[in-house]
Amino acid sequence: MKTKNVLRVGQLANTLDNLVHAQIIELPERIRTNCIQEAIPNLVAELRSIFVAETGENPWAKPIEDISQQHLGELSQTFIGRGNQFADFYTFWLNFLYSEPEPDTMSKLLLQVKQWGYVLDDDSAIG
Repeated sequence: MKTKNVLRVGQLANTLDNLVHAQIIELPERIRTNCIQEAIPNLVAELRSIFVAETGENPWAKPIEDISQQHLGELSQTFIGRGNQFADFYTFWLNFLYSEPEPDTMSKLLLQVKQWGYVLDDDSAIG
């Protein structure tokens, strides 16, 4: 996707980067909480509106079948190995959960992850 809103998306990406950085550095809890509560909802809404305007699709509605093993592998490498990139992996799962998936959809994803050889904890409920 080549965005028509390159400058604005860049500004929003910088804002998000600053918010992630604010979580890492030693700021008082009140300042971090206020910063996130004020900025994140607006940032997400604007990014979503840009995505929908340019693609006509809901950004959280990626079918499970389109999530490749390579994609999950890249996300897990990001999660495990590069501390400042933690948000990439975390955002994937949050977006999936915010889409309020049906229980069978959640089971389908977890089964696929297990088939790929990822170790799931006991709380995943797919034994």
